Amino acid sequence: MNGKIAFFAPYHELMPHIIYMFLEEMAESGYDVDIFEYRELKKFPEHKYKNHRIRTIQLTEVKLKHDPCIIDYHYFVKDEMRRTIEKYAKQNVYDACIGLESCGFLFAYEASVMFRTKLVYYSIELYRVGDPNTWTNEEIAVLKELEKQLIPYADLFIIQDKAREDAFFNDLDFNLKRPPVMHLPVALSDSPPFKKERFWNKRFNIPADKTIILHCGCSWFQFTTLELVKKLSQLPDEYVSILHGRTYSPYPESIQEFLESGKLILSTDSYDISMLPEITAAADIGIVWYYEYYLNNYLTGSASTKLAYYLQAGLPVIAPDYPSYRPLYKQFKYGELIYNPEELPEALSRIRQNYSSCSKEAIKAYNHYFRLKPYIRDFIRYLKNNGLSPHDAEIQQKSKALEASKEFKRYINVKMLTEFIKIHIVSQWKLFSRNTEKIVLFGAGMHSRWLLEILKKNKLRMPHLIIDDNASENSIMGVPLLKPEDLNGVHPDLIILSSDVHQSRFRKRCEELFPTAELLDMYDGFPSGPYDKECDMLK
Repeated sequence: MNGKIAFFAPYHELMPHIIYMFLEEMAESGYDVDIFEYRELKKFPEHKYKNHRIRTIQLTEVKLKHDPCIIDYHYFVKDEMRRTIEKYAKQNVYDACIGLESCGFLFAYEASVMFRTKLVYYSIELYRVGDPNTWTNEEIAVLKELEKQLIPYADLFIIQDKAREDAFFNDLDFNLKRPPVMHLPVALSDSPPFKKERFWNKRFNIPADKTIILHCGCSWFQFTTLELVKKLSQLPDEYVSILHGRTYSPYPESIQEFLESGKLILSTDSYDISMLPEITAAADIGIVWYYEYYLNNYLTGSASTKLAYYLQAGLPVIAPDYPSYRPLYKQFKYGELIYNPEELPEALSRIRQNYSSCSKEAIKAYNHYFRLKPYIRDFIRYLKNNGLSPHDAEIQQKSKALEASKEFKRYINVKMLTEFIKIHIVSQWKLFSRNTEKIVLFGAGMHSRWLLEILKKNKLRMPHLIIDDNASENSIMGVPLLKPEDLNGVHPDLIILSSDVHQSRFRKRCEELFPTAELLDMYDGFPSGPYDKECDMLK
């Protein structure tokens, strides 16, 4: 056995399958791999690893009162997760803690300090924080600020190429010395030999004399332009194009007229990732296309899983003429680069004339750039050549933890908590204000002013009024402020205990004044206040 690594991902079940390959190749090379996962968020079947050296470890079983988000997990289940990590720290010696994307990196940071081992950041996407559809602006602000504070302590940063590296650090507005960097494209494990079957011909009854063009992977509207789809549907009769992968409304409706041509097939069947080499090789030509105005898409030259699979299968490829694709294409003429879908017919004609040469060049390009094994060897060489003696490791990691502790605690315990509470307030206020007419705040202190600022900023309905035994003003930010004796028969539908410190005292007083009213402590189950009301990372 060579050693052991610990891997942390934001959501284990959503990991890209190229990460599965990375971990399985590490196991094949003699490393034990522990994947620390959050089962609370499981939505998909668990990936079945081929190698027995890989095991998954459940970090927590905490059931949250709130909708799960990464900030919630970082703060509210941190203690239980820490206990799990400490348990494995006592039982195992790890060569490295690897964190995938911002969220996995933050967990890997804490674990690396406890394990007294190397810290590796593994970046796949160049979105602000992974999938842009699943993160609020508040979460992104918190995570990127934390990431910026902690990334100087990484021992290695893995990303696909220099352009994506620069884009990552520019987005982070990072002006410190970068950690050591390893460039690792979305490389694939070698596929076992298999007989090239006409998979798509059988699946969709495509005549054998047709040339099949495959766009494999996501068929989302934001990745594949309607201009491309339209042009594919207008190709000569000898071509049939297949758009394969997940798709979301309104995309299917928007391409319906193009599907009616009979030259375009939308395939939404779900296949096991082990079948990808087979279904890719069953086409004749592969096409890679992305909207260019997402930076992550524009820089996909070494980060395109489609391209890697096509080249592995020896398919000539049509790809966008972006700078990220040009270097490999200049070295290996594996197909055609085009800037506009209007160029498709001419590009296809040139490929057909030079099909054998393009196919051979595609395989050469794959072997040169997208084979995973050489990169695994480089990574293992790094782990071995940069090993620290126990004495040095202890000194370095303790020093690292000491240097980071002030900033780490400040950002985790103050900014992250404060920003999550603001998210929680907005969410809760939207929920109970829908069907509640007279919402009243009890308490006219700093907390109420802070709360009203949050409501105003998010354009939410203000409370009916504020009640305080010691009211000294007539209003706060336009909301009437009254003493209990001046209510003149007002009967609140809901009373918010407007404090992050004195909720118990406020509740007792409200029960005396309004014995039948509904009382709400918005921070029930949260850590004790007071919270930092000056902290606003979104200014």
